[in-house]
Amino acid sequence: SATTYKNILQSQNLKIHQPKKDQCEICVKYNRSNPEEKAKLEAYQQMYVDNNKKVMELKSEYRTKGTEDASLLVFNFDLEAVLYTPCDKVSTIYYMRKLCTYNSTAFNLVTKTGQCYIWDKSEGKRGSNEIGTTIYRYLEKFDCKEVVMFSDTYVGVKIETNI
Repeated sequence: SATTYKNILQSQNLKIHQPKKDQCEICVKYNRSNPEEKAKLEAYQQMYVDNNKKVMELKSEYRTKGTEDASLLVFNFDLEAVLYTPCDKVSTIYYMRKLCTYNSTAFNLVTKTGQCYIWDKSEGKRGSNEIGTTIYRYLEKFDCKEVVMFSDTYVGVKIETNI
């Protein structure tokens, strides 16, 4: 039960860490800008918010279609944060050469199940070939006629850097 789970965590002095949500270039720039700059960025920010709402509606629409049609696969994929080994707050270890571990995830929006693909920098980088391979391996597990993929929820509005 949830109560037992919480009691065990408390007795072991453990806490569940809420991961940070990715932020796009537009949101960060808008949130950090002064009122003058915000006025200039307002149109881009509004376009981003509108497009984000459209993508969420589209995702919901395809999720519904996927529940009705078993031959439709609807999933979200993302490259998670790089994990460094060793990881410690001691300054001498911090400056040592680290092993980068990459984690790409795929999440089925209909069945609400996920799959992680993990590799380190000795096996590959985090480029399009590696991401493409993880998507390919995920798709191999399904017998479907149609696939709809979403990457993050970023909607791809480019802002001008000279603003």
